[in-house]
Amino acid sequence: MPQRHHQGHKRTPKQLALIIKRCLPMVLTGSGMLCTTANAEEYYFDPIMLETTKSGMQTTDLSRFSKKYAQLPGTYQVDIWLNKKKVSQKKITFTANAEQLLQPQFTVEQL
Repeated sequence: MPQRHHQGHKRTPKQLALIIKRCLPMVLTGSGMLCTTANAEEYYFDPIMLETTKSGMQTTDLSRFSKKYAQLPGTYQVDIWLNKKKVSQKKITFTANAEQLLQPQFTVEQL
């Protein structure tokens, strides 16, 4: 049986263009499937990912973060937009309403 020596593939520019033309739609379609966003109303984060080496620690309740737009109440540095234009950046306090959604607490001076 004759032995073949691999000399590499030498392709002409026309052949390369044809390969790209045939493969590009598959690459773009595949990358589009990988880059889609999750639109689920609820998410799940496994608390085991926060496991520590210290024994006896209580498990943190992460149920708040399983909902869309979840954030803890507190004071946050936020951008203030008016008519699609950023007008300032301020520290605003947010409190949770009955549905556990955050509501900004503006002072009279801030308004």
